[in-house]
Amino acid sequence: MNDNTKLKVVLFALTGFGNTVLDALLTDMRVAMQAVFTVSYDNPFPYYPERQLLEVCADRGIACHEGIKVDSDDGMALLRGNSPDLIMMATFKQIIRQKVINLPKLGFINFHPSLLPKYRGPCPTNAALLNGEKAAGVTVHYVTEQVDEGNILLQRSVPIEQTDTDGRLRQKLALLSGAMAP
Repeated sequence: MNDNTKLKVVLFALTGFGNTVLDALLTDMRVAMQAVFTVSYDNPFPYYPERQLLEVCADRGIACHEGIKVDSDDGMALLRGNSPDLIMMATFKQIIRQKVINLPKLGFINFHPSLLPKYRGPCPTNAALLNGEKAAGVTVHYVTEQVDEGNILLQRSVPIEQTDTDGRLRQKLALLSGAMAP
């Protein structure tokens, strides 16, 4: 498969979920990774030991844009320059606007760390633990301007163990996201 027939993907992600999804995309022969948009952390990743996504991208020769608001003029120029077929999001600290959603040819999908429609928005793992849920999971859905409300494409779950902390549950869901990415 040559680069002209591969799916051009841009990833919006944070360290953690972004690492496993990026790893899966880089090993998928159908994908041409165009770029990653992320933020850096001043301290080590707070939930479990993980390399900063910025470092992973640098090691693997992936264009990485840090701290850019994706719907700004600069962000839109970078996105257009990558001509993505698909944008994937694996936790990200920005609300996505319609002009970004409309950009990729084949769509825009999100890996959300809950079994939607439960626990939309940030910190769904905390909510699942505090509410005594027996399972948590990852939902892959289309991105819309309404947070975590797009049509669901795929869901998978993992049991929540009594010993799970927020960090451990996030790590389990990050690994599940990586397994679901292909």
